[in-house]
Amino acid sequence: MLAVLGILFLFILWYSISVLIYVVVSLVLTLILSPLNQRIKKMPWIKGNVPSAISALLTLVIFVTVVVLIGRVFIPLISQEIQILSSITMNDVYNVLSGPLKAIEEWGAELEMGVSEEINERKMIRDFLFSHARIDHVPDFFSQIAGGVGSSIMAAFSILFISFFLLKDSWIVDKAIDVMSPDHYRERVFRVVNQSRETLSRYFLGLLVQVSIITILVSFGLSLVGIENALIIGLFAGLMNVIPYLGPIIGIVFGLLIAITTNINLNLQTELIPLILQVLTVFGFVQLFDNFITQPVVFSKSINAHPLEVFLVILVAGNLAGIAGMVLAVPGYSVIRVIAAEFFGEFRLVQTMTRTQR
Repeated sequence: MLAVLGILFLFILWYSISVLIYVVVSLVLTLILSPLNQRIKKMPWIKGNVPSAISALLTLVIFVTVVVLIGRVFIPLISQEIQILSSITMNDVYNVLSGPLKAIEEWGAELEMGVSEEINERKMIRDFLFSHARIDHVPDFFSQIAGGVGSSIMAAFSILFISFFLLKDSWIVDKAIDVMSPDHYRERVFRVVNQSRETLSRYFLGLLVQVSIITILVSFGLSLVGIENALIIGLFAGLMNVIPYLGPIIGIVFGLLIAITTNINLNLQTELIPLILQVLTVFGFVQLFDNFITQPVVFSKSINAHPLEVFLVILVAGNLAGIAGMVLAVPGYSVIRVIAAEFFGEFRLVQTMTRTQR
């Protein structure tokens, strides 16, 4: 009977995976907003504590307001960028490359290549650009994203609704854990939960600070260089930086794409290449700042793990679950360390790996 109920539960869980995702996202959002919620509850100019329902509502209102303000800043910039990309034709791309292609032809002539071969090579490159590199498809890609945003309204409402009750009634999670925990493990389980909650709250808040710092630095640096829509590139780079190791590369590629497409009419050798080098310099400086200053602070205050240890965990998680695994590797590993310290603390290996948590 228990086996049948277990199979039925797994079946329902599999077909309700979106609901599970909503709950997980709501839990993460609750961890991030809990410090703000606690501050609102204990406003110094109000006698007594603010009711939980009001503090939870105000917390979510502040969060949604910040998101809306960010959207009002970035949506017009994104719309402008889509228009720029849609106005670029392959003739523009080919004209930019015509100078280097001519130089390649002249270099080929010096190597005694036949003139007909040079012309054929140039024609092949031009045909490849027109047949494969279809920039006019970029607006269609953004249109698909816009369509997906409409279907995400229900998800956003569900997450906010769940988050409201998790903030208002913080005992819900504790009650669920109490019901599912064996009596002789209940006290230890609650210690794990409380410590994990504190650790994850610090980690996600640190991650939010890291994203903000990268957004500001990249935006400011690219603005000095003269790149249009530097704020969009900075925000995208900050968000992508959440993905360990791979995210910064995605941010750099995106930044270069925007920089090149918005300056497609510049001379390649005298203007565009120096501009690309300046963009790479900005990203390189920001990554050095992040690697040596921001990340050590975030990780040291969350799980206190050695950088090599973190790298191996992210590598394993990436192989198991791709990008999602890489994003969840550090917070997941921090919880595993807490559990190991509480239930397997007598082992020397666990003592060594969790020595900062005991």
